Amino acid sequence: MLYGLIPYLLTFVFGITGSSLFFPNCEITLVAMTNIEQTPPFNFFNLMIDLSHYQARLPFMLAICMAAGSAIGSSAFYLMGTGSMKLSGRVKKKIESFDFSRLERAGAALIFVSAVSSIPPITPLAFAAGVIRYRFWEYVGVSFVGKVIRFTLVVYAGEGLMALIKHLF
Repeated sequence: MLYGLIPYLLTFVFGITGSSLFFPNCEITLVAMTNIEQTPPFNFFNLMIDLSHYQARLPFMLAICMAAGSAIGSSAFYLMGTGSMKLSGRVKKKIESFDFSRLERAGAALIFVSAVSSIPPITPLAFAAGVIRYRFWEYVGVSFVGKVIRFTLVVYAGEGLMALIKHLF
């Protein structure tokens, strides 16, 4: 039972690290985890590794796990934004001089579009949301829903891309 949860737990963890530490990339990791059964066994320090055992039976759950981890990971930048006003006077002046009114007005729509498309990148947007003290749980919720959509597209596009690559080669 626990063995079957490993791909989902790994995807969740990679979502956190991919969004907070930028490694590994969430989309590439998700395509790899979706198509892991196609990875041939390989030798690593005289240990035979067969990743095909970690096949996820529910690809949509991989997207949800990645979105949950990614929402948590990007929340770190939100929290950094909330703490940024306690920085030195020079940094505080620069932050206060920036016009955050668009973010305040657009709020959820801008966060959603960013989470779905990564335009604008969610990291600076998360930081800005923290600076203006945007509602934390609304930020996390809207970000999560947008990321579920994006990562679901990545999962199914990744499956199709791998099938195309296998067909061509």
